[in-house]
Amino acid sequence: MPERHRRLRRAGFVRRVLSRLLLLLFTAGVLAGAAVLGLVARYAAELPAVEVLRDYNPSLVTKVYGADGSVVGEFFVERRVIIPLARIPKTLQDAFVAAEDASFFEHHGLDFRAVLRATVRNVLAGGVVQGASTITQQVARNMFLSSERRLARKIKEAILAYRIEKHFTKQDILGLYLNHIYLGQGAYGVQAAALTYFGRPVDQLNLLESAVLAGLPKAPTTYSPAQHPERALKRASYVLTRMTETGAITRAQAKEASGLKLRLQKVAGAQRGAFFLEYVRRALEKSYGSDAVYRGGLEVRTTLDPRLQAAAEDAVRAGLREVDKRRGWRGPAKRLGTADATKIEGLIRSLDTWPVLLAAGDIVPAVIREVSEREAIVRVGSGEGVLPVAEMLWVYGQGREERMKSPRQVLRAGDLLLVRVLAPGGPGVRARVALEQDPDVEGALLCQDVHSGAVLAMVGGFDFARNQYNRALQARRQPGSAFKPLIYAAALESGRWTPASVIDDSPIEFENRDDAAKVKIWRPSNFEDKFFGPTRLRVALNHSRNVVTIKLLQAVGVQKVIAVAQRLGIASPLAPDLTLALGSSSVTLQELTGAYGAIADGGVRHDPLTILSVKDRTGRVLEEHAPSAAEVLSRDSAHVLTSMLQTVVSDGTGWKVKELARPVAGKTGTTNDYVDAWFMGFTPDLVTGVWVGLDRRESLGWHETGSRAAIPIWLGFMTAAVEGRPAAVFPLSPGVVFAKIDPERGLLAPPESFDAVVEVFRAGTVPTEVAPRQPAREGDFYRSDH
Repeated sequence: MPERHRRLRRAGFVRRVLSRLLLLLFTAGVLAGAAVLGLVARYAAELPAVEVLRDYNPSLVTKVYGADGSVVGEFFVERRVIIPLARIPKTLQDAFVAAEDASFFEHHGLDFRAVLRATVRNVLAGGVVQGASTITQQVARNMFLSSERRLARKIKEAILAYRIEKHFTKQDILGLYLNHIYLGQGAYGVQAAALTYFGRPVDQLNLLESAVLAGLPKAPTTYSPAQHPERALKRASYVLTRMTETGAITRAQAKEASGLKLRLQKVAGAQRGAFFLEYVRRALEKSYGSDAVYRGGLEVRTTLDPRLQAAAEDAVRAGLREVDKRRGWRGPAKRLGTADATKIEGLIRSLDTWPVLLAAGDIVPAVIREVSEREAIVRVGSGEGVLPVAEMLWVYGQGREERMKSPRQVLRAGDLLLVRVLAPGGPGVRARVALEQDPDVEGALLCQDVHSGAVLAMVGGFDFARNQYNRALQARRQPGSAFKPLIYAAALESGRWTPASVIDDSPIEFENRDDAAKVKIWRPSNFEDKFFGPTRLRVALNHSRNVVTIKLLQAVGVQKVIAVAQRLGIASPLAPDLTLALGSSSVTLQELTGAYGAIADGGVRHDPLTILSVKDRTGRVLEEHAPSAAEVLSRDSAHVLTSMLQTVVSDGTGWKVKELARPVAGKTGTTNDYVDAWFMGFTPDLVTGVWVGLDRRESLGWHETGSRAAIPIWLGFMTAAVEGRPAAVFPLSPGVVFAKIDPERGLLAPPESFDAVVEVFRAGTVPTEVAPRQPAREGDFYRSDH
């Protein structure tokens, strides 16, 4: 066969093969295209309508406001503050566009050049190192899809992005994006992020801060300025460079911004008012459900006074620490058992909350490095500190024979403990610290406005993070002598008894039969374990005489006292027996504070008021509350009792409260074996109750009375609470009168008596009998108990 003929045959064969191959490829392409189109059509039919974005209704933060209008708390799943695009500075918008999608205003939802560029880089890298999602695609994914990396999701994302671009303007899309994007630390959207990281709204951010926020969408945790400030600044530098490349800023502006110092919002400590906020949260959930509370963006106005709340928490914490120290040190939190420096450093690194910077007053963990005869060297903060023996003398508590002479008695190298920073030190200078411990002792404080019942401050325990049990509202404890004023209120209300009435403080006994019909003898005694003979009721209340109060309760009638106590707001069950005089029936701090508040307001009881109003996200009022008022005690009786309680402060068990230097009335309370300590006190405007005790109902320690354990907390708080308030006097009812009486007999004093005292009475209850004239004694002078 000629060569030419063979070449033609080979060429024909090649053409036939190529034709068939092309036909095969074309068929495959058509089939693949049809499959893709079918897939797209199927996904397109499944996807939601993007028009729902016009009714964008994201999860919003429920804000709780205090009495001064400030935000005192927030409830949320996603911390988001919606802000119109017009209020977001152009610089911040440009920063996000430059960092995330420089072609945003040019493409129609998909940036094919970016897709190609990312594909090449990912192939060369052998993995996903660069994405190509536009801002519109991110909106589609965040609003409608999950973040899983699958082809199906990418196809759906592209379809939705195309649809979004058809139905919304670029400004609409950018506004949705900037309000919805997650930027770390629980913050969604630029406004929430600005407040979280910098403590300022977006319109107060500088260029560097804007660049930091714009660098977060790529990896909010990795580039968090709160957790990794160096990485955040490096990422911000990249954003600034991109902004210069897009023409949003000049190189000079970028250079100036790079030289700025990043000023971060100080990380918040334990939230103030946590017990109060938990009470509010539960009330809201009960009324509206958890979804409305955490996602509904409710606006809740409350009675909480942030200044008083801060003072209350500081006073409770300081007071409980002091009571606890009198019980002695419980030892180190952890004992490494070695002086090995490497192991000590490992222990330090294991502490998640290990502080770097110190300030005087901080209570922080420390690790003992070495111990000498007079001091211990500790690792604290970023350096070292000195713990001298003089700052740990309380280690053995009070009433024990052991005395602290050297740190070696109780400390070893490797011990982990708490210290209070006295002086923070500095480069080359050791800090000076004192030994501390978190107390076992618990306490509670409740402050209400006398005239409205508004709860101004509430502390339910030492630390809400440690234990959420609210001892101001939930704990029922024996009030001891703090219950006595309610018995005296019933006596005054009866009209038969006055502050001048005399009861013999003498031994008395009662027979009781137990379930086995055995007779038990009860012989009540006074705190001092002695008796004082005939005693006026003012003096008996002033010095908290148990026997006189029991006899008064017996004379007035247990049921009548219970009825008065219930009218005053005591809802807890009260034992219908004479032990009621000793405060044996447990009540809550809130109940007792409300009862004292009713006495302070002239016999008018106000139910505790916490929530003033609730509005939904549109501003529609869902509920409003005003103070309630009910007259439960005659004004005259309330004013006479207030006068008697003022004497408790001026000359009785509450004498320490005189330090407040303004009119105060109140009563201490201490239960058997010093298990509970109370002080209930009020000024003409504020009523505050304090309880101190152990949750496990053990003794606080020897002589830990209401005066010693509770009054310092009450006084510390009230000193701050009345600051700036004018000193008011207790008003007098027109229905009360004054008369001079004989202090021994409680009868009218004879003319020209040298030892008469002035007493206050309800009109119509002044004694009519005159006491026998007593011969004058040298040194006698006129005096007044009122």
